[in-house]
Amino acid sequence: MSKSSISFPIYILAIFLGLLITVGVLWEHSNSRTLWAHRLKNHEELAKSHSVPSLHEFAPPLITQDSTYGLDDNAGNGHPICPKWESYDLTLQTNKDFSTNCKKLDYLDPGNFTVQLCMSKRFCGQGYFVVSRVDKEQCQRDMKIQVSRTPKFDKYVKDEIGPDTFMLIFDGPERAAPAMWRHLGNCDYKIPFRLTNPGLFTLKLLHTSEKFRPFNELNDDWAIMTLTPLLPPNYTLDVCSSHCEPFTSHNIHTKIHETLPLCSRTDPTQGVFLRMTGETARERLYAKGYNHTYIYEPLGCRFDQLFTLHRNDSCLSKRNNYIRILGDSQTRALWHAMEARLSGTEEPVLKNVKSENYQAWRTKYFNHADLAAYPDVLASVQAGNNGFEGGDPRNSLNGTTLDYEGANHLEWFYSRAEEMEQRMATYDALIVNAGHWQASGYSSGVFGRYTTEGYAKFLDYCATLMIQHRAWTSPIYQKPLDYV
Repeated sequence: MSKSSISFPIYILAIFLGLLITVGVLWEHSNSRTLWAHRLKNHEELAKSHSVPSLHEFAPPLITQDSTYGLDDNAGNGHPICPKWESYDLTLQTNKDFSTNCKKLDYLDPGNFTVQLCMSKRFCGQGYFVVSRVDKEQCQRDMKIQVSRTPKFDKYVKDEIGPDTFMLIFDGPERAAPAMWRHLGNCDYKIPFRLTNPGLFTLKLLHTSEKFRPFNELNDDWAIMTLTPLLPPNYTLDVCSSHCEPFTSHNIHTKIHETLPLCSRTDPTQGVFLRMTGETARERLYAKGYNHTYIYEPLGCRFDQLFTLHRNDSCLSKRNNYIRILGDSQTRALWHAMEARLSGTEEPVLKNVKSENYQAWRTKYFNHADLAAYPDVLASVQAGNNGFEGGDPRNSLNGTTLDYEGANHLEWFYSRAEEMEQRMATYDALIVNAGHWQASGYSSGVFGRYTTEGYAKFLDYCATLMIQHRAWTSPIYQKPLDYV
């Protein structure tokens, strides 16, 4: 497909796709807070006269009915059952009990922690680590630290998370880093995992922080990670390599891909990073362009696009679409990835992510076949001349416009709300991120720190504000407003 820079105004209603949520701490900047209170007061008054759907009732669906559901994890005899290519809910893994099949491991920080590994006897790749702080008196002192002035959040962090945080990394037939654990009480922690691909893995288990530092809403210091290894170097775990066939991107797409249901466009999609074998063109492209050794595959479902070059050019001909990206380097990298996808290029996305001239980009993408009727224009585009004026035939062609602005994160909602309202009336899709700025403390500038409760309320405010402004427009101009 072909792309061109454009400079004319565009007006279509907006669909809000995403806000990246991270945990923040206390926000105390008086000017921003005054403006927030003013906007929130108007928001509450407007809510009285508009029908606003509740944004508190949605919860991500739990994936409970996998092939292991309801079966005795400790009833295995002989070889454990090989993993299946199916989605699962890791939260359910924290409830499983493998205590009849545990062993103490050698650990590198014996003065602070002990480590046990417990595995399912019946199912390959399912297990958990039990990490225990040795000094229980230190644990009791840590548990008395006030984390938040919100009692509910303070209790949740102490009951469910605990004073310590951890990082677990698997390298092998798949790359996995489960980011979940449960505080069992008394500074004992259960860190579950479930691996889909059998084979030999190398493990890293790190203690990353202590004394509730990443969650403390009453301390303005940036939480420093400890990154203390708890397992010996090159610690390995064999997941049924002797009797289970590993999954590869090639055998998934040749053997089971067409039997899988389509992945949801709105619900979370679970996936696995499989070690690449180089058997597919997609793997070879990734390896050449990015030196990657793992490739992502959705688990238990299939995408309705294969992301091959020019696969969807015809979609660009159907109508004009407008996509707006606002944010920091995270969304800037997303812009480059989408730009490469819509351009149909094999050039690696390795440059310009930190470009000095990144405050505003805009590009319109056309179906290459639509430009075939205009050989002079096509030749100009192929020569690298992407600009065009009012009399250019491309002004009458449908295409997809993608633009990016280096916005100051959440500023769009609390100090430039009128501009955000205008953008809602302009774009089909609006992608916004906040990065980690709302957790970065006073030293970062005007954004300060949010409490977790305050940030959740702020997201609710932003979403409700968008719904209300949609209610003001005539129904003949409205399209569905989806939040992802």
